[in-house]
Amino acid sequence: MKIGIDSQKAKTLNYLILGLGKTGLSMVTFCVREGLNFIAADSRETTPGIELLKNKYPNIKIYSGSFSNLKLEGIDIILKSPGINLYDPIIQRAIEQGINILTEIDLFFSKVRAPVVAITGSNGKSTVTTLVGLVAESEGLNVGVGGNLGKPMLELINSSRDLYVLELSSYQLELVDDMHGAISCILNITPDHIDRHKTIQNYIASKSNILQGASLTLLNKDDSVVSSIKINAENQYFSLSDVKKNLSSMDAKNSNCHISFEDGTIVILDDIILTGDHNLRNIVAALKLCKLAGLSNESMHRAISAFRGLPHRCEKFLLDKNIEFINDSKSTNVASTKAAIEAHSEGNDKSIILLLGGLDKGQDFSPLNDILGLAVKKILLFGKDAGSIKAQLSQSLSCEIFDSLKQATIKSCNLASSGDKVLLSPGCSSFDEFISYEHRGDFFKDLIFNFFNKDSQKKVS
Repeated sequence: MKIGIDSQKAKTLNYLILGLGKTGLSMVTFCVREGLNFIAADSRETTPGIELLKNKYPNIKIYSGSFSNLKLEGIDIILKSPGINLYDPIIQRAIEQGINILTEIDLFFSKVRAPVVAITGSNGKSTVTTLVGLVAESEGLNVGVGGNLGKPMLELINSSRDLYVLELSSYQLELVDDMHGAISCILNITPDHIDRHKTIQNYIASKSNILQGASLTLLNKDDSVVSSIKINAENQYFSLSDVKKNLSSMDAKNSNCHISFEDGTIVILDDIILTGDHNLRNIVAALKLCKLAGLSNESMHRAISAFRGLPHRCEKFLLDKNIEFINDSKSTNVASTKAAIEAHSEGNDKSIILLLGGLDKGQDFSPLNDILGLAVKKILLFGKDAGSIKAQLSQSLSCEIFDSLKQATIKSCNLASSGDKVLLSPGCSSFDEFISYEHRGDFFKDLIFNFFNKDSQKKVS
């Protein structure tokens, strides 16, 4: 049993905040506000924003540099940021010494009283989280949307909230044992972050923690891993492929552009903007979550019909000389790249020029071979692991390796002709060249605009 935060005893304990990224900084603010005794530490010699933090809270002790030099004597509880690996020696030392380890999720649930919708998955979680938040806003609710997306969850805490909608990553979930009655959803699970979790089983277990202590759970019936997860909760399901069967949740009838719920009500989707089965699946999951949260069909229709998608997710940003340019920099795993190719392929026409590469995170890229052979005209590999990725692809595919995304992008512009689609869907982490997938996507877009001498404000509608 974890030690609680919202008790008088909490103020007599000593806390150590490990990691001073966005989440760690939000934990600093939380501890100051709650009057807790704490010190903070970051393994980087130069921590971004450290001077601002010291100026704001001049009395707190902050340690920078290797955790190997950090003493744990006198520490009762460690507040671990998601970026700190469970296999880090300092975590192992803490476990051996019997020090309790909490996360931002523990702090969050110690303070909030409004209902919580929590969403995880290898792909699509940002889109689904955003959609549920937009529907709640359309309903007129005071909703806090964040977590792994946008604002850290601790910055969302407000006594006037009617609802919280959280995107949660496997890093955030790996120590969770109680979601305190949340409505919890797993969208899908495909291999990802194996470099961090060591095995696919550990990754699945981390994702599955979102179901612990949930009041209702929503699972993807079409995903063999997700649908086989057993949990002591009231399971509900969403599905695209099994629409002709009478699921207890709801049916998605894409051909008729509407979604019908088991209570007989429907949400018309004639004018949705998002395309592709992966987006339709995201919409189905979001609407089901909205229904479980008690939101109205009218609000669902208003919000879904107006939603144009999030940046860096199959973002069509330029059409020039009948060449379409698509920024899918958010693709950081093989499954998301596969979904992007499927969404933009047209029959047997090999019209896609694919930019693929970065840090591969120990993934297997061979499952892409079939779809690459059907839809992709040329593969432009870039980044640190380009060579190892190429070794996993079929020798019959047309591949070329570049040292950087810049080189690959310029080549794509020179190669593309009328009717082609230049698709950045890397399937990899961005951290070999860029600070984030957003940085990578913006860099790609700027290169394209500059190549064609276009105003960077011009977007494809």
